[in-house]
Amino acid sequence: MSPTVAIEKGYKLRIYPNDHNPPHVHVIKDKKLVKVYLNPIEVMKNYGFNVKQVGSILKLVKKYQEELIEEWDQYPHDG
Repeated sequence: MSPTVAIEKGYKLRIYPNDHNPPHVHVIKDKKLVKVYLNPIEVMKNYGFNVKQVGSILKLVKKYQEELIEEWDQYPHDG
């Protein structure tokens, strides 16, 4: 099971244990996914979100950046 660090406006921000580096978060909503690097905050891969949604997601990641990095650091990661 993946830990969900935050849920806001229907977006679930998740960090997966044993995931690959560099540090990133998976943001999921309505069967869509975007992976966002945590430092610097930028889109890694986008699967279905439009430009406006991605902008909102990047703001959420910025808001939770500290907690997301802390969560990432709690787990071993490949690479």
